[in-house]
Amino acid sequence: MYNYLLENGDKLKKLCITTRVDLDDYIYMRQAHLPTLAVKWKSIRSLVVTEHGRTVWQLCEKFLNSGERAIGQFEPPVTLIQWILQK
Repeated sequence: MYNYLLENGDKLKKLCITTRVDLDDYIYMRQAHLPTLAVKWKSIRSLVVTEHGRTVWQLCEKFLNSGERAIGQFEPPVTLIQWILQK
């Protein structure tokens, strides 16, 4: 789905439990329509999620800059975070 965000043979890495919990918490907050931009997003965006050391922030910025986002969208879609958790 979002594999085009990975470059040069990069792959999503197996995430430790604390990273998984943080990302799951973010997904829950988004689905519950709770404020996340200032609360949770700032804490999870620096998490390293690929084997080449790319962060949630880097993958999301690449997605948001790809032109597939709605005007004024500053956070990634929940499906992108779920995709990161797939491994």
